[in-house]
Amino acid sequence: MSLLEDIINGKHDGEIDALYGALNQRQSLINGKKKALVMATVRVGDIGVLQNLRKHRGVEINGRQVKVVEKKRSRISVQYTDPGAVFTDKLPFTIPASCFKAKV
Repeated sequence: MSLLEDIINGKHDGEIDALYGALNQRQSLINGKKKALVMATVRVGDIGVLQNLRKHRGVEINGRQVKVVEKKRSRISVQYTDPGAVFTDKLPFTIPASCFKAKV
């Protein structure tokens, strides 16, 4: 059986809190690496898409194309580039660097 099947079947019930902590720590490390990579490679003017963000005012925003307008420590300011964007969509907004995927 796989680890996931073992967890579902209760084999690791005594270790649930430790597993939860370890998974959260690993996820933080992964996001940190993504953030560092984006901050090292992204430049103002780069075009990319949004990823791993919650809906904004009930609207799905992941996959929407944006342009980087500013870099701030571990966050970047972006602006929608969609031709159908409404006026408020044209204002810059800040996102975590790990939520930007550059177009290749």
